Amino acid sequence: MPSNWTTSDDGYDARNFYTQSSDSKGHHAKIQVKVPTNIAGEIARLVQSGVIPEYDTAQALIRDAIIHRLHDVNQWVKDEGLQRTITMWTIHEDAIHKANQRDQFKEMMHAIDEHAQFLINRGNQDAAREYVTDLLDKTDAVPTEFRSEYIGNLEGKMKIFGGF
Repeated sequence: MPSNWTTSDDGYDARNFYTQSSDSKGHHAKIQVKVPTNIAGEIARLVQSGVIPEYDTAQALIRDAIIHRLHDVNQWVKDEGLQRTITMWTIHEDAIHKANQRDQFKEMMHAIDEHAQFLINRGNQDAAREYVTDLLDKTDAVPTEFRSEYIGNLEGKMKIFGGF
């Protein structure tokens, strides 16, 4: 039976991490694989180092490696079913990543609001204005999709503090 999904490679990005252990419905399959001990040791060392936070377990690193390699293999064999699976997986991973980014942004804005309010409540309006001014200087660090909201929120605070 043909699928209604159109297959394209647009969702895949070699720079992304694909580490989810279940699909969007929570389904998964357990696969066991043997690897040379030196490779297992390097995987464990990399995970323990924490240098790549997305690789919080050996399994996360291995899942990511599998998706990337399947993408490469499909460039050679051009299998429609494999392409569809990879595309759907990358869409799923991207949606989860964007949801996590939104949650982190909301948490950050909440923490900023709390600290600014703390300074105001203590009667330290100058410190609040300096705090927000410093944050406005760091807008380039905020992901593009959140930047206008970030700036708008902070500029709103500056108006209240008398900074604009």
